[in-house]
Amino acid sequence: MRPAYPKSYEIMPNGPLPNGMMVCCCNLTMGACKVEMTKDGCCVTCTSGDKACCDMIQGCCDCLMACMKAGCTCCMTMGGTPVCCCC
Repeated sequence: MRPAYPKSYEIMPNGPLPNGMMVCCCNLTMGACKVEMTKDGCCVTCTSGDKACCDMIQGCCDCLMACMKAGCTCCMTMGGTPVCCCC
């Protein structure tokens, strides 16, 4: 069963956005995702019974980590509403 709201991550450079452009956007509708609040922010867990979908989820996570290591910030949205941002 797919989540009720699409979940996505938007990756943006630290500071002002150049021309208001997003660097990367990962849509996680290929799995069932849940968000849990933690003392430091939130933890997102996405699962799927399909190996190809799991590979896509892992690819999104790898992309997000590479962007954040390069200095970008991450903003998670649910249904277009920001729910968690980090840098």
